[in-house]
Amino acid sequence: MMLRYGKATSRPIALTAAAFALSAIMGVTCAQAGEERPHAAAPPAFTWRGFHVGFNFGGGFGLGAPPGGLRTGEAFRPDAIWATPLANPGGVLGGVQAGYDYAFGDVIAGLEADWQAAGLSGGARATSAGAEPLAFATSRRAVDWFGTLRGRVGYALLPRLLVYATGGLAYGGGGDLFAYRDFTRREGESLKNPTRLGFAAGGGLEWAFRPDWSAKLDYLYVDLGRSPAHVARVEGEGEEEAEGPPVFATLSGHANRFHAIRAGINYRFNFIGGAEEDTRPQEKFAEEGDKAPEISTHYLFGYTYGTDIETEGKGELLSITRLNFGKRGPAIPILEAEELRKAAQRESRYRSIEQTVEFEHTLTDRLQYALGVIGAHHDIRGVRNIPDVSNTAMRGLLGEVRYILLRRGVDAPVGVALHVEPRWGHVSGITGQAETSVEADNRLMIDAALVPNKLFAAVNIIHQPQILRELGESKWLQRSYFGAFGGFSYFVNPRIAIGGGVQYLQAASDGFWLNKFMGDAFYAGPQIYVRLTDRLFVTGAFATQVTGRSVTDRRPLDLETFTRHSARIQFGGEF
Repeated sequence: MMLRYGKATSRPIALTAAAFALSAIMGVTCAQAGEERPHAAAPPAFTWRGFHVGFNFGGGFGLGAPPGGLRTGEAFRPDAIWATPLANPGGVLGGVQAGYDYAFGDVIAGLEADWQAAGLSGGARATSAGAEPLAFATSRRAVDWFGTLRGRVGYALLPRLLVYATGGLAYGGGGDLFAYRDFTRREGESLKNPTRLGFAAGGGLEWAFRPDWSAKLDYLYVDLGRSPAHVARVEGEGEEEAEGPPVFATLSGHANRFHAIRAGINYRFNFIGGAEEDTRPQEKFAEEGDKAPEISTHYLFGYTYGTDIETEGKGELLSITRLNFGKRGPAIPILEAEELRKAAQRESRYRSIEQTVEFEHTLTDRLQYALGVIGAHHDIRGVRNIPDVSNTAMRGLLGEVRYILLRRGVDAPVGVALHVEPRWGHVSGITGQAETSVEADNRLMIDAALVPNKLFAAVNIIHQPQILRELGESKWLQRSYFGAFGGFSYFVNPRIAIGGGVQYLQAASDGFWLNKFMGDAFYAGPQIYVRLTDRLFVTGAFATQVTGRSVTDRRPLDLETFTRHSARIQFGGEF
């Protein structure tokens, strides 16, 4: 599967992301509730008291605060009237939290800290009127990360259902860009990356669905203060470049306020009774219906694959959803006047969702194959070097062959396997445009049980060649991706594993090897694996680009070839 990343930045996506994450958590408990459980002694009295750690995923959307104070030098364009539309930042976010709660009867008070990787970005473009030549200015702002330190006070409506209010300190960082250009080829740019300080306030619900696990849905209003003002020196080769003092374009700062809606899960220490650790043997847990099914590393790690396959003769049906967010808007072009006015009304947006349905079948104890279909949805607007498009289409077909070279625990202490996945497509996974492509996802997979039945780790070496021809073109283009993925998963109980993963990919053109460097990117993020029943499982993973570079853009990160964020949700059933 070719890894291509893309963006969604709007209020519906924010709400959908949080709702989907919470529904997945609820699904775990519903599936487990339906299993027959032999009679067991009543558990000890329940309490919210104790430490907790966890993770969350959701979305954010801004308040539409316009930039203000756009000015140029007194002797330069004095009659210009600047129209500055609203800037509406939005996107996805995900992170971790930790805290402590204390119970005063039904009143719960505590302290919680969290850190979030975020892809909240938005911008406003402005055109001038009343002066010639026509000019174009843009302001873009982004929140790349933020954190909070908050107190919270709540009330237990039911013994395991808590409603709470929260508030405290907020801090965060991101980039602010101001750029100016007109038809005389005058241009200027100012880029700032401040760390901001402010406050956060909100509330939420938390439900303890197991003795040591709770799910939550919360809302935060975050205010990170105002961005600093921009001053860009305007230079160029136009006729208005006159002798005298230098000319500057300035833009006053703007507010950085947004709403965040998040669904999360917490693991609670000393949750039952707030005191002793449960030291009952594994046999006792088995009596209560918590006996673990056999552990397979096949889809345990999110983006990274394990070496295991199903037993001979068995099949598996998989649904894999990949959500991609975050490409960069175009540099300000020299356009015709009418095109300029149209461009000024647009906001950059990239959303890509790829849905795959696969059937897998195990031929022998070492060989497995799969067949699948691929659908895709793209919503792209104002992205650099990509035409605007909004469509949903059947993207293509795939096949897969997996062969185990060394079986972990049988042939060696580590498992080693090969994975080859060819794909044919008639719609681009990046642009959503019509094309003919043949590509492959080739992997050398290695995994190990670092702690038997508890802690697992895996590494994949990746090679992804591709050949494609765009609609109406006769020339075939060759590209390739090389890299390595890694991940770990720790089973906090027999059915749930949490962990993290990293990804590094390097892109090249003009061949199937590293012929001509295009860019590279390094990603990191959390993951979770939940065994719903002995035959059903769900895996979720999120990744954000931490560092990257592109040969066509001097700004940080590679958002030309790759994207800022991605998420992967996989649901599987064995038969």
